[in-house]
Amino acid sequence: MATSARLPPEERFLLACARATREPAAQQELAALEAEGIDWERLRASAVRHGMLVILAKWLADHLPDGMPPAMANDLRRLYLHSTAASLRKLAEAERAVRHLRDGDIASVPFKGPLLSLMAYGDAGLRVSTDLDLLLAREDVERAMDLLAGLGYQTAQAADRSQWAAILRYQNEWPLVRSAPPAQLDLHWAVAPRQIACGLDVRQILARSPRVEVAGYMLPSLDTADLILMLCIHGAKHDWDALELICSLAGVVGGAAEVDWTTILGTASASGCRRRCLLGGLLAAELLRAPIPGWFLDIARADRGAADLATLTMESLSARQSRTTTLARHMKWQGASLDGYGAKTRYFLLRTFEPSPEDWGAIRLPPDLYFLHYPLRPPRLIVKHAARIARR
Repeated sequence: MATSARLPPEERFLLACARATREPAAQQELAALEAEGIDWERLRASAVRHGMLVILAKWLADHLPDGMPPAMANDLRRLYLHSTAASLRKLAEAERAVRHLRDGDIASVPFKGPLLSLMAYGDAGLRVSTDLDLLLAREDVERAMDLLAGLGYQTAQAADRSQWAAILRYQNEWPLVRSAPPAQLDLHWAVAPRQIACGLDVRQILARSPRVEVAGYMLPSLDTADLILMLCIHGAKHDWDALELICSLAGVVGGAAEVDWTTILGTASASGCRRRCLLGGLLAAELLRAPIPGWFLDIARADRGAADLATLTMESLSARQSRTTTLARHMKWQGASLDGYGAKTRYFLLRTFEPSPEDWGAIRLPPDLYFLHYPLRPPRLIVKHAARIARR
């Protein structure tokens, strides 16, 4: 079973840093770990690997250990200040984009990035993000792109009519970029790609999103239950390969005034992502003591698939270095996280045959011959990964 005691001391230090943003008692754990002896260079490398360098930097800004090299401490403190300033700029841009879409009668909700950082850690600057993420309805995507062009945003990659139809059908997001001032904005019209078979209704999510005040801006935000479930799905999408994915989930759970776990599990079961929900809750409780009810954890531990994936996740997180994730290993992990054989079969078929923008770039076909990408994808993948193995 997953427990933080199985992690190396540097990873345990990072988990305590994340908890310390909301739990004063975690300071004692940090002091105890520091007294045991911390390899600061290894800690910094681990923080980079797990997406937690700014969280470490914030802790150092408040509590500078005597044993840390002064140059490293100064660099990390500057990093925290830079991240905070960048997050405030992103919040201003998010408010501008949401207001611009609202004036065009399009509902949207920003998520991840600084807004998630504030909900998880009480500080908008503790998550590094290179872009803004907006959730909106699928039928509004093309009109939203036209409206956002008024703010200088253009599609990051051209797509013909057949490719764009496939993007809307199979994918869940598409990037827009702006050159001056530089920015990237990702439009999301589904919680996960179609291959994941997640049936969450985006229209309902948008309808129940509350408005919150963030750094002086009034912004729509995801309902807590929706956010928790989306974080479970997002973490599983990335094989839970970084501690920050778990920390942000645990932070949202711990910072919420009330969480309706019965509704969350019911929604997850109805939308085909029950195991992903169980796994996320299990990791957050075992690694970061997130206040998740015992009955939920009992169900999670009784789900053999969720328990096995928790063990695999711990083995990966406990490794001193990042493990190379092959396509076969990733697909096996993803398949194991899905509910039922129907969803697993659907995933493997779509993952094998569904064309991607990479396929379009590798093999140029006119729009009327787009259908040929389906039979051409499997041999292209075989050649690509055989070449990668040969290089190793």
